[in-house]
Amino acid sequence: MKKIKNLLVIQARMGSERFPGKVLLKLGRITILEWVIRASKKIRDIDDIIVATTSLKKDRLIEKLCINKGVKVFKGQNKDVLSRIYEAVKKKNPQNVIRITADCPFLDPEVCNQVLFLHEITKADYTSNTIPRTWPDGLDCEVLKFGALKKANYNATLPSDREHVTKWVKNNQNIFNIQSLICPFKNFYKFRLTIDFKNDYRLMKKIVKNFSDKEPIPYLRIVNYLKKNPRVQEINKKIKKTQINNVNKDIKSRAFTKKKFLNSKKLFDETKKIISLGSQTFSKSYINWPTGSSPLFLTHGQGGRVWDVDGNEYVDLVCGLLPVILGYCDQDIDYAIREQLNRGISFSLATSLEVKLGKKLNKLIPSAEQARFSKNGSDTTTAAIRLARFFTKRDRIVVCGYHGWHDWFISSTSMNKGIPNQVNELTHTIKYNSLIDLEKIFSKYPDQIAAVIMEPANYEKPKEFYLKEAKRIIKKNKALLIFDEICTGFRFSLGGAQSYFNVIPDLSCFGKSMGNGMPIAALVGKKKYMQHIDKIFFSGTFGGETLSLIAALAVIEKMEKDFVINYLWKYGNNLKLQVNKLLKKYKLNNFIQLKGYDPWILLSFLNYKNYTKFQIMTLFKSLMIKNGVLISNSHNICFAHNNANLKTILNAYKMSFSEISEILRKGNLVRSLKSSRIITPVFQVREQLQKK
Repeated sequence: MKKIKNLLVIQARMGSERFPGKVLLKLGRITILEWVIRASKKIRDIDDIIVATTSLKKDRLIEKLCINKGVKVFKGQNKDVLSRIYEAVKKKNPQNVIRITADCPFLDPEVCNQVLFLHEITKADYTSNTIPRTWPDGLDCEVLKFGALKKANYNATLPSDREHVTKWVKNNQNIFNIQSLICPFKNFYKFRLTIDFKNDYRLMKKIVKNFSDKEPIPYLRIVNYLKKNPRVQEINKKIKKTQINNVNKDIKSRAFTKKKFLNSKKLFDETKKIISLGSQTFSKSYINWPTGSSPLFLTHGQGGRVWDVDGNEYVDLVCGLLPVILGYCDQDIDYAIREQLNRGISFSLATSLEVKLGKKLNKLIPSAEQARFSKNGSDTTTAAIRLARFFTKRDRIVVCGYHGWHDWFISSTSMNKGIPNQVNELTHTIKYNSLIDLEKIFSKYPDQIAAVIMEPANYEKPKEFYLKEAKRIIKKNKALLIFDEICTGFRFSLGGAQSYFNVIPDLSCFGKSMGNGMPIAALVGKKKYMQHIDKIFFSGTFGGETLSLIAALAVIEKMEKDFVINYLWKYGNNLKLQVNKLLKKYKLNNFIQLKGYDPWILLSFLNYKNYTKFQIMTLFKSLMIKNGVLISNSHNICFAHNNANLKTILNAYKMSFSEISEILRKGNLVRSLKSSRIITPVFQVREQLQKK
């Protein structure tokens, strides 16, 4: 018997929930399923084709068509599609399984050839053109080794992992070599060439009427036709993603499935030998998460979700500590990065991207008469402080918020090891929202303070006129006002919190959300001060690195076009209102509170009876993780968070709050934490400044 290398399986059934019977609808003179079969036969190096349908009575029509066309057919389980596909191919024991769905009549054999070629040259376990989705929806092709399919069939337990054949494989990127074929053309992911709804079918008929039903139609010809005929494209353009996506049907089953962190622990033990913290960032390290009941390493993200090294899936409310403003693997940003990658990353001279981004910031940010770029917020705030000291010829700095890891600021916190005392003596902290504090510090050190640097908003909202009055006091004392907008920038407003509050500082620091995960930050300010920036030596090899610059430009363009800021405010407000209702329902609102503004809500934990706020916070985090949400101490929402994610988040809150309430009622919080180390943050600058 000849060894089969590539076995193609077409997944087909009549019982579609959204559009029953679609696969046997006529498209021209033949059915949709026949379109798919015909295209599949034209894929190179395919040894055999099987249509995998179900044993249900209504799917006998599919069986009959396949027999008439001389195509092999397999009948298996209805909802357990993973089992159906595995059983359909296991007797053949192929090297690779190519999976196609029967609702994609315009499947392009040439695209499938590319996927199969990529799979072979990379020796991948799984290859597709759908992660991330950059091709038109309807050209989907997946290739996986039979061994990967077998492993998935044996290990996958969640209903969604059984219903969606390759989901378990994609979730476990730590154990599989996964490759993705990226579309070379921008915005092609916006075209829908699959059939889920009647409007999709209407569009397909228009296309076939314009072309022919005798041969597969190359996807580029279809896309060009749709571009030239926007009215045709509009037929199915209004179909919402929320209609198509599986809205977490298995929320409860996922919540009650105990998560395992064996790979996370193993990797942590290995990492600690080389990296003492086990991470590059304190807030991303083990000290910020409940021991034994949380992941410590992630493998990948998509939209508003992430997966850990044990294959556990979470809705992510950390989002990289705020940089991921649009979502993981955003198609538009990634396309811009890939396009620039083909031209180069770091050059021997400056590029035009620097002035282009500078002009964009000048247009959006009130204080941005001039700009300079760096790779992180800490460098940017340090440059602002150095510039202020140079301009004023003064040494003392007043801080209010968190401003990074450099000596001038971190010396004022408990993490001041290795810093000379003389440095600490020049930095002074004040309480946010206290004009009295501000007046006192200027009275104590007259003509000695170079600048006041503050986060314009965090846990507490500014009192009426606080920011304007603070600016007046600072300017009266001939110091500079610096806004640290690393967190609020591109989140409160495209012009930052200064635009939202209508208070213009002398200098401003932006970063995080600016590049959707790419390392970029900006110091912007009035020309009066920024024109002296070259005198203080603020310089670095990678300040003009092009991938980050192009990413920032693409982020701003998308945020303007898609009204991202409005979405963040609306989504954040809805989430806040629902969580506050749950806090009241479970009588937890006296010691778990939501603070700040809707696009960046922060959680505040207070002591309760005999329990510390750190014990309550540790319990909260462990339960939210257990229920499928990765969250630290804030709602770091992104544009990709959708209604399905919201349902998961609220369900996690509901279940977590219910359990916390019951644990506190029984008085067994310590026992519930078991062996978990109580999370004690390195320092709590923002929260402490409210209570100082």
